[in-house]
Amino acid sequence: MKRIDVGGALRHHMWEGVSIYPLVEVYELPPRGGRGYMSYSQAIYTPVQTSSYLETAAHMYPERIKVAELPLERLFTEAVVLQIPLGPKQGITSAAVRQALAASDETLGPGESLLIATGWDVRWDAPNYISDSPYFTAEAIDWILKQQVGLLGSDACQWDNGEQGFFPRYFETETLLLGPLVKLTTVSRSRVKLITLPLKVAGTCAAPCRVIVEED
Repeated sequence: MKRIDVGGALRHHMWEGVSIYPLVEVYELPPRGGRGYMSYSQAIYTPVQTSSYLETAAHMYPERIKVAELPLERLFTEAVVLQIPLGPKQGITSAAVRQALAASDETLGPGESLLIATGWDVRWDAPNYISDSPYFTAEAIDWILKQQVGLLGSDACQWDNGEQGFFPRYFETETLLLGPLVKLTTVSRSRVKLITLPLKVAGTCAAPCRVIVEED
């Protein structure tokens, strides 16, 4: 079995100047002694939507399920990985998704996860990483939602380019949002096991997470 870590790491001041969210802060706490040894620790401050994160419908509908309340079966799933290479500001269309799915010789079952690899993660630290990201077209999202997937993930970081307007109907469903991811283009199989491990923070709509793909 091959395991691939497809989640990005939290880093001090990541995406400074390009993210709409507050900066991530990672700082050293004062060393402690007095017991015959020294100990060291750090503290972090982070928005829940930064690096790779899992998000629920509570992002738009606060009464809906929060991340810490998700049952484990939502976090350990079968997943289909589709390779759809795209450049800056290019849209993920339903035709491209259907074509990649047909080429994979896989089918999407209700509750399974769908991961879209565009290759955009290679620009993770680039100034245009967020502003020029590939995005989902509204008709692609509508088609994906009709498949009743339990989770949609991608290495694209700006899912709506400001013209699609699909998020209200996206979060009316039970489909979780996962992204932005890394190394999806290194996944060699179309069907994998997906393990998504968000921080268990009570009362939040999203949380940064460790994300593992397992290839048989």
